[in-house]
Amino acid sequence: MLEQDFYKKINSKYNSEIVSLPELQTLPRSEFIKNFTDAQFNLLNALIENKDNLFILLNFEDEHGQEINSKDTKIEKLNIQIHEKWKLNAIIFEYFSYSTFLSLYHSNEIQLLVNEYIAKDSSSDFKKWGCFLAMFLAIVFAVFCFFIQDKMGVYLSIATLLLSIVWYISIKLKNSNKNKEKENFKNTFIISNYFSAQLGSYATDQLYLDEINEDI
Repeated sequence: MLEQDFYKKINSKYNSEIVSLPELQTLPRSEFIKNFTDAQFNLLNALIENKDNLFILLNFEDEHGQEINSKDTKIEKLNIQIHEKWKLNAIIFEYFSYSTFLSLYHSNEIQLLVNEYIAKDSSSDFKKWGCFLAMFLAIVFAVFCFFIQDKMGVYLSIATLLLSIVWYISIKLKNSNKNKEKENFKNTFIISNYFSAQLGSYATDQLYLDEINEDI
């Protein structure tokens, strides 16, 4: 339920950006911009102007055959006279940028999802109980050996007790805050990427974007 609510929230926010655009349609690829219809040209400029909010990257080819993208070159708006021989090669969703955005600006929701869906490691608790049991048995055995005057048994019990304490300390160190932070960062990355993939797929369908491949 938490997963569905969060996706609805980010999907609704993204839709609020889409509805402000002109009528959506597939824009021609690898074709001179001068051949675009007015509606296509207006939509292209609208996508450029809203690229940051839509988390999209536009790749162009200028009149010299040089590849230009909307991130490396700060393109705010195209002019039909100046850019008439430019070509639109691709429009892609920026999955990594959106994943980072979710991690930073929806950190509370992401953390709740991490806590709910990422399985907690119960093996450390089991090991701790094993240490306590070993220490308890070592103490009981030491007391028993003391009363029956079995020095070797006492020594073995003390050694077992010390080893159990060392074992317990090693488990505590392994589950230190530093390790927990590292694990939490990894889990946050997993959850953020999952929702980025979900929304990216939706954006690709709605905005007629290109699928990411090695040629882009």
